[in-house]
Amino acid sequence: MVGDALGHYKIVEKLGEGGMGEVFLAEDTTLKRQVALKVLPTDLASSRERLERFQREAESLAALNHPNIVHVYTVEEDDGVHFLTMELVEGETLDQVISSEGLSLGQFFGLAVPLADALSEAHDRGIVHRDLKPANIMVDPKGRPKILDFGLAKLRQPESSEDMSQLPTEVMTQEGRVLGTYPYMSPEQVEGKSVDHRSDLFSFGTVLYEMATGERPFQGDSPASLMSSILRDAPAEVDLQRGNLPHHLSRILGRCLEKDPEDRYQRAKDLTKDLEELRLEAQSGILVSPRPARTSPAKRPWARAALGALALLAVLGVLFVTNPWVKTDPTAAEPRVTSLAVLPLENLSGDPEQDYYAAGITEGLIADLSRIAALRVISRQSVMRYKGSDKSLPEIAEELGVEALIEGSVLPAGDRVRVTAQLVQANPEQHLWADTYERDSKDILTLLSEVTRAIVEEVEIVISPQEEAQLASASEVDPQAHRAYLKGMHFLDQFTMIDAFKAKDHFRQSIEIDPTYALAWAGLADTNFSLAAAVG
Repeated sequence: MVGDALGHYKIVEKLGEGGMGEVFLAEDTTLKRQVALKVLPTDLASSRERLERFQREAESLAALNHPNIVHVYTVEEDDGVHFLTMELVEGETLDQVISSEGLSLGQFFGLAVPLADALSEAHDRGIVHRDLKPANIMVDPKGRPKILDFGLAKLRQPESSEDMSQLPTEVMTQEGRVLGTYPYMSPEQVEGKSVDHRSDLFSFGTVLYEMATGERPFQGDSPASLMSSILRDAPAEVDLQRGNLPHHLSRILGRCLEKDPEDRYQRAKDLTKDLEELRLEAQSGILVSPRPARTSPAKRPWARAALGALALLAVLGVLFVTNPWVKTDPTAAEPRVTSLAVLPLENLSGDPEQDYYAAGITEGLIADLSRIAALRVISRQSVMRYKGSDKSLPEIAEELGVEALIEGSVLPAGDRVRVTAQLVQANPEQHLWADTYERDSKDILTLLSEVTRAIVEEVEIVISPQEEAQLASASEVDPQAHRAYLKGMHFLDQFTMIDAFKAKDHFRQSIEIDPTYALAWAGLADTNFSLAAAVG
């Protein structure tokens, strides 16, 4: 088909093929862009009933918009050839990225967290993948993952309930009704039972295990032995496979890989939260005690619990003796930290166009903390130059002249936003606090107040009744009005005449959405002042 045309798409080259059809690089001659074009198998296209159902399901997939899911554009037909067009993603598939030793811990979390969030978004919309595996995940040159063929396994299935386990790809084939990519199938898929979103969580756990160790959790020399392993074997804990992995990761993956769907995570959202919290712990060094690799993974839950309790008591004892912040005098009121800086929060969405949102949350946190009279907070202008900096935290703190730093991330997803933050003492470098907050977008101001209150309590700053009232007075805000306001602040910070006019448009848009939004009025006033000053 290379060189041919399907409708207004010119076929450039073949990219690959699978159970869902052949995939080509194509040129959209109308919109002047490159797309991935997938020609559907003839067995699906020949059934009018299945094709109509495919059309309905594909429409729901096209409405799925997440930065870590490849977007489906259209489902079309030309001269009897049925095809769909999708976002073209350049890069490597995840199975090409994973080495025999697995990924580094930073790479692991950099891929695992956004992929889990993508699963959560799709599941919330009632869409299940049914064929998660490394070959169905692309990693672009910047290291951002995208899931391919989301929901297409369901579209391929016949209506008969006895065929509900059929999948579009066939790494191993044999006689019988169960088809699929065996190493990543859930037990219910292996048994030919109907599946739901929890099957995806099992398959995703298998992928995460391979990302962490370089090996699959279930092994077999034949399809039968592999299927038996999936149904009966308990995989070795990942921290026993690689000594530098946190033990909590074994707990998370173990829950994903439970045989009974009722014993797994019931929501991808909960898995995402646990991975993000573990990511923060791993970055800070707390609660992460890698164990040396062992060859005999004997399971003694009571012994592990007892040793964990003894280790915790030992750590607490050392901290009590050596931690300079432990106050032996119960009447002491000296703050632990009196000066800090909020470093630019990282945008975890994978979409650079969402950077303005993370910058806005950073600015909001700085503004809330700056209201505390006893706490010196560095301005946003001074900290923005450290965005993406490779300097160590002590170096940054010394340059800014502060005792502690706050760093973290922002993950906007649909109507929800998640903010993670951690407080790090600079000299000596020591993690003091970390937490994750998630709310509806309309409650973002309340979320910021909660983060601010937690930080104030952690540094043991005494605040006045008026400051306490300010922290408690956060109200709801229209998410669209707030986003427009943040975009306005983003353009206002560019300090050019053109950007100032863009900022003005966004502030006006915010006010049109919510005429009572005071921050938007203040932003508009600042913009008008800047424009007046510029023209003299």
